[in-house]
Amino acid sequence: MCERDKREEVVLLIDVANCRNLDLRKLLDVARQRGRLVVARGYGNYATGRYMGEAARELFLEAVQLIHCPAWPNGPNGWKSTADETLMSDAGRLLSTRDLAGKFIIASGDGHYIPLIREIKRRDIEAVVIAGRAQINFALRQAADECVLLPPVATPVPETIFQTLVDAVRILESTQSVKAVHSGRVKQKMINLLDEFDETRYRDRRSRPFKKFSEFLREAQSQGFICLTRQDNDILVSTVAEYSQAA
Repeated sequence: MCERDKREEVVLLIDVANCRNLDLRKLLDVARQRGRLVVARGYGNYATGRYMGEAARELFLEAVQLIHCPAWPNGPNGWKSTADETLMSDAGRLLSTRDLAGKFIIASGDGHYIPLIREIKRRDIEAVVIAGRAQINFALRQAADECVLLPPVATPVPETIFQTLVDAVRILESTQSVKAVHSGRVKQKMINLLDEFDETRYRDRRSRPFKKFSEFLREAQSQGFICLTRQDNDILVSTVAEYSQAA
């Protein structure tokens, strides 16, 4: 293979869960604009969650190889995924393949991939990162030869999601004497009730995507679904009825 051909060939490795609020077809278009994809793989736990199922179908139709990475409960912090470890392990094997490609694209904004980016560059291979604008680690962005930031794909919040929020708060209120629930517990309960939940998939009434759960909660309060109070640096959540009784 001549050196010119090698430079035009690309390896694309996607951390699918980290790209959950991005347009995957747009992501693939960006990758294809940078050369011929000789390897295209998507890593994630495809056994759980509606988003991962939809992403698996979309990537499969785009001829991306699906690499299933199991996950397990990780206490109050949600799920522990093996996607990043599997992606980095595969990348190491691909890098050891002689004359494979002249460009590696990592689709993720996770700072865990900084050592991988450095190793790619050490081998005189161009390292590209594709990530969401609000999801990119600053040091990862600085480490890459090129960083492409994609806008989030956000939809209005369905009323059923706000109603699930109310249900989550009510369930938690019933388990404690103080009728105000820490916002972190509320988000975890929503994840449990919905199988998955990510506020960045939605936008407020001004079409601005939510960057934090606190922004989602303020939107829900503005629409009369819940009430919020401050306790030191914490946000406490109450149903409207409980807040009225306390007042």
